[in-house]
Amino acid sequence: MTSEIDTETWVEEFINDLLDRTGLDVSIEEISVDEDDTLTIQISGPDSARVIGREGQALDAFQHIIVSSAIHNGVANRRILIDVENYRERREQRVLDEAERLAEEALESGEVQEAAPMSPRERRLVHMVVADFDGLTTESSGTGDDRYVRIIPKKP
Repeated sequence: MTSEIDTETWVEEFINDLLDRTGLDVSIEEISVDEDDTLTIQISGPDSARVIGREGQALDAFQHIIVSSAIHNGVANRRILIDVENYRERREQRVLDEAERLAEEALESGEVQEAAPMSPRERRLVHMVVADFDGLTTESSGTGDDRYVRIIPKKP
């Protein structure tokens, strides 16, 4: 069985090799393990925007490659999260802020509000935020990459 140190070492070496091959001017800034035992790798550098890509799509693909390779090599004994200059945290905050704004608008106007299409994780955040508002309910609509959350005022 692979130990935790082996997982961290393997992931660090794999990412460094992958980054070298891309020719992008980025490197690992920090590797940490949080209270949920998630291994988080922070990457930064002048080419950070290229690693993130449009709405985080390149970052998601990069993470998929790393996690899939870790699973294939038998070293994925914990959740692995790749981030670039705290992009995921900033994106999450934007989603939370937008969910609150749309919920308040739905309450004020009495009209259904629709969030932009987003990932399953981001839709879950919207559902959680809106659950704290009395008089509103949510539902996901659409399919695939076009799936979004509708915020619906409850009828009195």
